[in-house]
Amino acid sequence: MDLTTIVIFFGVIVVLSIIAIMVSQAREKARLERARRATALEDRFKLSQRLLSDIPSQYLSRDLRRMLLLHAEETCQSLEALKTDLPTGEWRQRIRKQREDLEAGGEGPAASRIDSKKKTSDIKIDLEHLYRIIETMQKQGRIDASLAKRNLKVIIYLLHRVQADYHVHQAQEATQNQRYRHAIHAYHMACSALDAVKDHPSAVKALKSFRGRITELEQAAEQQSGDKAGQDRLEKEWDSFLSEDEWKKKADYDD
Repeated sequence: MDLTTIVIFFGVIVVLSIIAIMVSQAREKARLERARRATALEDRFKLSQRLLSDIPSQYLSRDLRRMLLLHAEETCQSLEALKTDLPTGEWRQRIRKQREDLEAGGEGPAASRIDSKKKTSDIKIDLEHLYRIIETMQKQGRIDASLAKRNLKVIIYLLHRVQADYHVHQAQEATQNQRYRHAIHAYHMACSALDAVKDHPSAVKALKSFRGRITELEQAAEQQSGDKAGQDRLEKEWDSFLSEDEWKKKADYDD
């Protein structure tokens, strides 16, 4: 075997080795990408299910629930295309049951009183997730554009309504404790929370209700102030009477 043949032989071996390494690296890269994609899709499915169960019913309309179910179903299809070991069959059955409940008139998660800053913040975060999901579905052409835009506007309104509902809860508590001025302030805060979406039909109705309550509470606060002033006057007169009586007794004693 001459030198040229030896050089060619080893050259071929080197080239084949490089090709083998590149193929191996490409396969590993594809495997890692598939695993990353599967993890992302699994997280996406779990998020859609969490939103369906965690967002209170007063902030989750039937249209929004339908879109979340569609999102979860499409996620299962993508996972099945990747041939993962995830239980997509069970997940599909869950989605089917949720859709049947929805179409049968099921209300979904229970309504919830917005009675803390943390709950307010948590619901806002969930609504922001929902907004991004629908926005992505619209951009990818997975849902009708007009349907998406209408519901995105609804979510924007709900983000402000959550904050307003928290202030309404504060107002109701203050009213129960007859702290009318605090209640009035809380209702003003609720109005401010809806100011950015004041043209939304539901906001118009809510603002009218809040302003009506403010008027009622102002009357109650004025009456309370009058009653307190009268009580203070009576107490002052009584204190004055006691002082005079004590002085007279002292004078009689001195005599």
